[in-house]
Amino acid sequence: MTDSRRFSAARLFIVLGALWLAVGAFYKLFAGNPGDLPKPFFAWFDWMGSKDMLFIMAIATELVVIVLALFRPKLGWIALLGVYLMFEAILAPLIASGAESCGCMGGTITIKPIVMASIDAVIIIGLIASRPWKAAGMQPVAPTAIVGLLAVAAIVAPVLKFKDVGKVPTQEERDAAAERGEEVAAPKFVTLTPPEWIGQSVYDSPLAAVLGEEIFNLPGEGTWVFWRWTCDHCADHLAELAAAPAIEEIILIRVKEKTDNDENVAVTVLPQGAHVYHAELSDQTEWVLSTPADMKLKGDIILEARENIGH
Repeated sequence: MTDSRRFSAARLFIVLGALWLAVGAFYKLFAGNPGDLPKPFFAWFDWMGSKDMLFIMAIATELVVIVLALFRPKLGWIALLGVYLMFEAILAPLIASGAESCGCMGGTITIKPIVMASIDAVIIIGLIASRPWKAAGMQPVAPTAIVGLLAVAAIVAPVLKFKDVGKVPTQEERDAAAERGEEVAAPKFVTLTPPEWIGQSVYDSPLAAVLGEEIFNLPGEGTWVFWRWTCDHCADHLAELAAAPAIEEIILIRVKEKTDNDENVAVTVLPQGAHVYHAELSDQTEWVLSTPADMKLKGDIILEARENIGH
């Protein structure tokens, strides 16, 4: 293969790889939330920060790699290859677990992990087979200053986009708005991480801002359980609780979603009795929380907390 043909093939797969990466990055940027990211991603990188921060970092990294691939191909192809190899590593456990969607495009588009892995594999093979390290004409496409500005913009864009998205209005803000006759807009999404609340009073936790005054009608003892209408694991967990002896208060907090309906219900059995209390999280917000989740409380202090029970 001549240098010119190698150059054409290498640049073709670099551009294709960058454009495909851009599709996922922009879907996450404009229509996604942290809960859409693949669970292995959180498992591997949770030491780097909160789910919100990891979500921002994931988008920023993809956008920077796109900039490098398009405008500094001699360096960018390496970053592009590294990202796609990481994608394959993330997709492997999802394929093994039979996951229905990879989460690569945010929550608006469902793509099976095996399909996404196949697409990514084509790009990886194309990049390696075209030998970009030997291809001619891999010179910079734009001045360094412009590339630098684009890279900075790629980092700043998701930070600005999501810096206040998950902010929950305080009760004081709600009361002030009510006095003015105004309605406080619900945040687009809110990340809830019960394990991070261990040691706090439930009435001082982020959940208190979410539930408002309603939280004070719930007991500060027993087990608080977060569940979703369509969650099979929630159905199993709640059925177990329903069959167990009533030895403590159970507070069932339904995480509502706009897509809930009578056709997709998975939870058919709930604990019953005077020891059971109910609360709901509004479907006007997307709740980033791996359900079923629970918290063990004593004297209103959160002693234990778990997410993703039974997975």
